Amino acid sequence: MRYSIALAALLSAAPLAVLADDWTYDATIYGWLPGVSGSLATPRGDLDLGSSGGSIDLDNLEMAFMGTFEARNGKWSILGDLLYTDLATQKETPFGVLFSSADVDVKVSALSGYLAYRVVDDPNVTVDVAAGFRAFGLDIGTTLNAGTLPSESASIGDGWVDPLVAARATWKFSEKWSASAFADFGGIGGSSQTWQALATANYNFNENWSGRFGYRYMDVEKSIDGRDIKIGLGGPMVGVTVRF
Repeated sequence: MRYSIALAALLSAAPLAVLADDWTYDATIYGWLPGVSGSLATPRGDLDLGSSGGSIDLDNLEMAFMGTFEARNGKWSILGDLLYTDLATQKETPFGVLFSSADVDVKVSALSGYLAYRVVDDPNVTVDVAAGFRAFGLDIGTTLNAGTLPSESASIGDGWVDPLVAARATWKFSEKWSASAFADFGGIGGSSQTWQALATANYNFNENWSGRFGYRYMDVEKSIDGRDIKIGLGGPMVGVTVRF
């Protein structure tokens, strides 16, 4: 509830000046190599969804996409962020000899939107605070391969929206180099919770083009049909930004 109040307050505070024509835009496409960690509650116990420590294994990565867009007018900006990842893995089960192994396929899509306001605007440091939402789509498929018991397959999925509060800071080191950090947190009561953090080092090729590399981690907790799901997605990323 408190995140919804923060979002409403920020939206109501946005001045009519943001409707003017003095807009600038940034669009960024990233290559992201996430590993997955987490657990899924099943009738037979908790099943580990990822590789050890959420490490990255390209053999398990079916697809990953990440892109961001920002429109800025003075101290106000509108940000959008889209990611999709599909990771599949085979692993040992915690169920002894009952099943020989488990096949796990995790698909996560997340569309985030924010309205941000710049609270610090110095030549070498900027800070924005924001409120917004994240719309999730989650699908998990599991197959427990035959051991002393025959194979069992199941799937679970849902879509939902969490309100968010966020902050971003950028530090300028020279005309070419800078660094950025972003974090958000949100959720709805005890039914869902999410947070993420990312950091990048940035290099300006020219006035319109720049490169970014860094690390992103997103955590999702959700109860679906009475089953508790916890997923962490984290890994390095590299991207190209165009300004217009």
